[in-house]
Amino acid sequence: APKSLPHGDALRAVYERLLGKPRGDVASLALKCLAPYKVPHLAPYAARVAALLDDATLRDTLVKLGASREARGVGAVEAGAGGWQIDDTHRAGLIPVLCRVLFGRFRAKSAAVGGRRKASPAARRATILSFLAALDPSELDAFLVLMFRPLLPSGGLDSLAPLRGREDAERAVAACSESRVSGLLQLLRAVVAKLGYRVEAHAGTFLGVVLAVLAARGEAEEEAVEDEEEDDEEEEVIDGSKS
Repeated sequence: APKSLPHGDALRAVYERLLGKPRGDVASLALKCLAPYKVPHLAPYAARVAALLDDATLRDTLVKLGASREARGVGAVEAGAGGWQIDDTHRAGLIPVLCRVLFGRFRAKSAAVGGRRKASPAARRATILSFLAALDPSELDAFLVLMFRPLLPSGGLDSLAPLRGREDAERAVAACSESRVSGLLQLLRAVVAKLGYRVEAHAGTFLGVVLAVLAARGEAEEEAVEDEEEDDEEEEVIDGSKS
């Protein structure tokens, strides 16, 4: 059994992280590596999770997968209208796994996985956000933490708490590349527009990060202006010495 192997639990953690990779083939291989662990909250849904890694089946799978607690079903067994309800006993473990997989699919830039063309990246993201909107607000934390991962300290991937302070947010933004910050802001705009009040508990953190980005860019622009003024002054001095 994998758990009996040296570092078996550490390997499982690696496989679970790889589920969030944008490349569907990598995530699919990670899912296969998790199969021998027979994870109770994952094993009954393994085929459904695998279907999320292909654009040809992602939308249909998300539509049928009962994420809302108001829906009624019978666990991993197919329910009435061809849907599959998440069993409450599996929910706490399965939802973070689904969020990780969907985060990877959300970030994927190509319009196909495995060579199949079924939906554009924009359509895929809209489908994913619609599924997330059916989750409880507290269950969205798993997706949000992954989204803000570029700003979180190493090992701090279970909460947005490290970004709640103004100075903490400013330090995190300053240490992150501009391209990654820009990508985060684009994701944030899409998530807030679709999920709205469901993520309002984190509104203060979102605002703090945005203000930190604006402050950083303002400082960068001021430094650029100062450098330009200094260059102009040096040129004037040189020109004056020549005359």
